[in-house]
Amino acid sequence: MNRPDTSNPSSPNPSSPNALLEQVHTVIRLKHLSLHTEGSYLSTIRRFIVFHGRRHPASLGPDAIRDYLTHLAVEEHVAASTQNVARNALVFLYREVLDQPLPPLPGLAPRPERLPAVSSGIPSAPFFTNPACRRRIPSSPP
Repeated sequence: MNRPDTSNPSSPNPSSPNALLEQVHTVIRLKHLSLHTEGSYLSTIRRFIVFHGRRHPASLGPDAIRDYLTHLAVEEHVAASTQNVARNALVFLYREVLDQPLPPLPGLAPRPERLPAVSSGIPSAPFFTNPACRRRIPSSPP
């Protein structure tokens, strides 16, 4: 079986139709990223390529990344964390695999502000500083 050259992850193998994705896989493995990260990045990069009519990412620029991230937010209605994963995957592709510097991209997607479910908005400091209450908390020191 003819295997791609993995000794140099930046050298493409033109005989393979998925040469770029194989390169991404190889670089992720060399950098010891998690399997979950690998799957997320490969999926995002694959969708990015399809979104741009199967054009090679080396021929696309920062405007293409911005267009794709805007598409995810506006038309796909994906969560902020998904947008951030997509942005990180594309930055990884351009910096680590294609070795192309990118100008600064727009910031990370804003996260919605949430209060913890256990927070009622009532300050808890008086409870913990009250000596009568401290005796009932088993984990507090005497």
